[in-house]
Amino acid sequence: MAAHVGRASMLPEVAPALRQMSAAGMSASEIATRLGVTPRTVGRWRAELGIVLRPRNRPITEDEKARALAMLQDGASYKEVGRTIGRCRRHLAHVLPGYGWTQEEKGRFGALIAKSNRTEKAMA
Repeated sequence: MAAHVGRASMLPEVAPALRQMSAAGMSASEIATRLGVTPRTVGRWRAELGIVLRPRNRPITEDEKARALAMLQDGASYKEVGRTIGRCRRHLAHVLPGYGWTQEEKGRFGALIAKSNRTEKAMA
């Protein structure tokens, strides 16, 4: 009977590529797709090889901060700003607090949308 060839036996072959892709900042999902394994396997391999990841949120540059601030002041959401400048919306909210809706504003908007939906259904 042939020996079982599992994912663990692949590690010596893929270790150099895994180190290089990790150092380049690729996510576990991106690496997994390239290597034909699951993101969980990539995580286990990284741990086994002692690969320590750098923090995912690199410091925001002054140019990014100025651009994000201008968009937020124009009324864009953190989500929209994040998509536009390629940053996490939560990181932007941490760096530039105070431009999101309050809980009260969220509630009023939600109630307004619900009322609008009820009106549309009644007219249909």
